[in-house]
Amino acid sequence: MRVEGRIAFLRGGDIRAAANWRKTITKFAFVLAATALTATAVFAEDAAAPVVADADGNGTFSLAEVQATYASVTEEAFKAADTDASGELSPEELKAAVDSGAFKA
Repeated sequence: MRVEGRIAFLRGGDIRAAANWRKTITKFAFVLAATALTATAVFAEDAAAPVVADADGNGTFSLAEVQATYASVTEEAFKAADTDASGELSPEELKAAVDSGAFKA
């Protein structure tokens, strides 16, 4: 680069470097924007669903634990969601029941 007064003149190599830098910044901005949109969608989805607390910490959810969040859940609805008939809901069974609309807050 040659500078005369306030005007800078770029040589051929400098012009290519500036163009490559511009492409790199553009790609970075695109990736950053896509990541932000994805993260926003994930957080919005998670925030919409109430969280059922696993009070006893056993990794499954009892009727009482589910009813603490979803008060309208009946014993019949709970048994219908308990597809393996274990007496408690696994995280997958709970998610399926919430996603299907069987459990409403």
